[in-house]
Amino acid sequence: TVNGSITGTLLTSAQTSITSLGTLTSLTVDNIILNGTTIGHTDDTDLISIASGALTVNGNLTVTGTLDASDTNITNVGSIALDTITNDGSDITLDSSGDIILDADSGGDIHLKDGGTTFGQFDNSGGNLRIKNGSGLDTVVKFSGENTELEGDLDVGGDIKLGDNEKLYLGASGDNDYIVSTGDSLGFYTNNTQRYEVTDSYL
Repeated sequence: TVNGSITGTLLTSAQTSITSLGTLTSLTVDNIILNGTTIGHTDDTDLISIASGALTVNGNLTVTGTLDASDTNITNVGSIALDTITNDGSDITLDSSGDIILDADSGGDIHLKDGGTTFGQFDNSGGNLRIKNGSGLDTVVKFSGENTELEGDLDVGGDIKLGDNEKLYLGASGDNDYIVSTGDSLGFYTNNTQRYEVTDSYL
């Protein structure tokens, strides 16, 4: 029993007989430093900061197992390098005050799947958007600048409206066969030659 102060180093066998140290201002164990509300390393003394209800990591956090957030929100994360995001059966919402950017560097493909089965895809075709459909990924729509090309049949349940002097091309003959409206008449052309004209008064 010591009734007083001890100056110097206390040597015991793993300090088994010390049951209370009172209040320490700082404690260093090997390369780990505990000081007030921070835990750090000898080269980074404030790596972890602790406050009421909050833990702040002022560096990189590496998780080799599973990180369970228990349905709480993860906010202000900056950039995260991930392979797969798997939720617990509820919806996943991407909500941004700015833009949402999908950037696929390798093949430029963005796959749409349901239960692991592909049903659609967006891809980059020469710098233009191409939309594919079905498990076989058949090309359905191609965009090139202001032009749109459809593969297959187009079923329209409403109206198709073309402006004046806009042409509706027919067949596989390129730009030679078409129907055009001038506003006052409707012209039918083959080989770029008008064959019929329909107005309010005659055919």
